[in-house]
This record gives sequence, C-alpha cells and structure tokens, in this order.
Amino acid sequence: MKALFIFLFSLFSQIVFADSKSAFDVSVSSGQLYTAAVAYQRIYDVGLIGGLRLGWIARATHASKDNSVYETAPANIRRGKSDWLSGLTASEVSKNIDDLKVENTQATFAGIGYVLEYQATQSFCFGHSLDVFGFTYGPDSEATYTPNPERGSSTPVTRTRAKPTSRNILLLGDNDIGSLNSDFYVSYRITKDYSIRAGLAYTFVEYKTEQKFDFGNDRFRFKSSGLLVAVKYGF
Repeated sequence: MKALFIFLFSLFSQIVFADSKSAFDVSVSSGQLYTAAVAYQRIYDVGLIGGLRLGWIARATHASKDNSVYETAPANIRRGKSDWLSGLTASEVSKNIDDLKVENTQATFAGIGYVLEYQATQSFCFGHSLDVFGFTYGPDSEATYTPNPERGSSTPVTRTRAKPTSRNILLLGDNDIGSLNSDFYVSYRITKDYSIRAGLAYTFVEYKTEQKFDFGNDRFRFKSSGLLVAVKYGF
C-alpha cells in the first residue's frame, strides 16, 4: 500500500509540474455511422515513463446516418443481471435484445475525456482518446420498434419517435449511458505545428423512445467503428 501511494503521488507530481502542450484537432470518420469532430486537448509529458503523455480533451462530435438499426441498451436487460460487473463480463441474453430502426440519425454530442499518447519517435506517436461525460442534442426521428421474435413477445412491431439521450456517462461496457466517441490512432508530425492522424474511431450513439416497450425499456444504442483521418494543430 505504501509503495502504491508513493507511485501515485509521484505520478501526480509529474503531471502537475510537467511540460504541457495544447492542440486543436479536426477529424472525420466513416463506418456504420458518418462522424465529424472538433476538439481541444491539453496534454502533459510524464517523466516516470519515457515518451508517455497524459491529458484531457474537450470534443464535439456529430454523427449521422439513415436507417440505422439500434439495439436494446441497458446492461441489466442485455446481460440479464443488474450489477455493474455483469455489464462488463456476463454473456448477453440474445432473446432480450430488441431492435429500433431509426430513420434519420442526427446526434451532436459534446464531452470531456482523456488522452493517452506515446511518442515513439520525433515524428511518430501512438494515441488513444475517449469521452468520459457530456451531453447530446439533436432532432427526434421516426423509428420502428421490433421485439425479438425469439422471445415470443406480445408487443407488435410499433412505429414511434425517438431522440438522442441527453446525458452521456462512461461507465464501461454496456453500463455506458448516452453517446460517446473514442479513437485509436497513429500521428505523424509534418511540420513543427501540424500533424496528421489516422486510425480507428469507435462511436456509440444512444436514442430514447417516447414510450417504453418490453422490460420497461426506452433506450437503444448503435455501435459504429470506422476509419479515422484528422489534422491537428499544436501550440
């Protein structure tokens, strides 16, 4: 315990007194969803591990696509158990997972998250960023709810309306609430101030229906992965 405390204190001290850099970033990705994002980040050199940098990011993302099929979001329904750990590790109960076809996804979400980077060479670095909390807004859309036929539900296929879930919180796995953006990338510095990034973007978008369906559920999530390209200006 003492050794852990010393390590954490040393890491905190390194971050507080470390050199820091700021950057603006513009990115686009294409996968099951189309996304565009703008971000500001502040990142700190951590002397305990050579080349490692930690920081925070403020990011606004817009996600769009027509006729996307969302699935039941709450972990306690998807996994059949209500505890937090089951939302990460328990097997999914397939018959509990219903569909919601959203005709026009248009969600804009802003959040605060973290950034991890490793400077491999003077020009190349590897990185990862992830939203932790924030909010989402966007217009509502026509949608169609379809219960899983495996369950033999008495609820019919139903036309409804849905809109983006307003609050976003990273709770890990299916415990997450709302819409979150993340990426894994390689960055190449082309000038002193400008870098280009390429990698994979992972985006979760959640919609909430105007009425509750089976299991009292009104939350549905769409998961998208796709190729990412970005330009970053550091200062």
